[in-house]
Amino acid sequence: MLGRSDPVSSPVPRPEGRSTAPDPGTVEVRVPVRPLVLALALGVVLVIAAGLLGQLGPLLLPGFHHPEFSAGTNLYGEYNIPSTYNTLLLLLAAVTLWLTGRVARRRGDPFARTWTGLAALALFLTLDEYFALHDKLGAPIRALLGLGGFLYYAWVIPYGLLVLGVGVLLVRFLRHLPAGLRRALLLAGGLYVLGALGLEVFEARIEAGAAGEGLGRAAQLQMVSLIAVEELLEMSSLVLLIAALLGHLRRTAPGLALRLRLGDSGE
Repeated sequence: MLGRSDPVSSPVPRPEGRSTAPDPGTVEVRVPVRPLVLALALGVVLVIAAGLLGQLGPLLLPGFHHPEFSAGTNLYGEYNIPSTYNTLLLLLAAVTLWLTGRVARRRGDPFARTWTGLAALALFLTLDEYFALHDKLGAPIRALLGLGGFLYYAWVIPYGLLVLGVGVLLVRFLRHLPAGLRRALLLAGGLYVLGALGLEVFEARIEAGAAGEGLGRAAQLQMVSLIAVEELLEMSSLVLLIAALLGHLRRTAPGLALRLRLGDSGE
């Protein structure tokens, strides 16, 4: 699946005497790694650039009035281009983590289940991103604890605790990884947390300061800038994660292939 020039084969050696000809009832999927990663990175650049234009245009460009474009590219919006692209990156990360776990299990890796657990976490974040589940937690927690200021987005508390818990559980797993992969995962995770949680507290402070009166021009510029950096960090970290995992799979399972076979459940 992952090599640009590697032959497509099963990651498990074929028994002697078995034909290596492809089964006509299956479809094999090849994924060229470098073009895929470059395309994902280009998508991040285009999404962020369009989002900045859509939000800064009405503030800085006289005569700019394209509400549909601004809504469709709003980096803080839901069910639009940026949120959909971020969701797809998370979903691709979840699938890649799951594949890594499958390969690890076949190789007898004692941490194979950890990869699968990370895939489940990425799938949860995928659903959270698309349905904005964390935003729905903010108001009840804020009202319960009487929070404001930097903690106006009160959902950062349970999610911050989740990050700490996951970090503690992953210590042995990270030590087990090759140094290059470990550094890449730590960098990707750090960038994602910095964007998803770190910058959110500053955005919360700006919104809380408006006290329901609406954001002024200066506050809007600050908010748009922070959101753009936040989304850039999140999306870039996901591209880095996917690239690191695909590189790891190329080294550990150079002939990995995805095969699609349709048939009855009994076959």
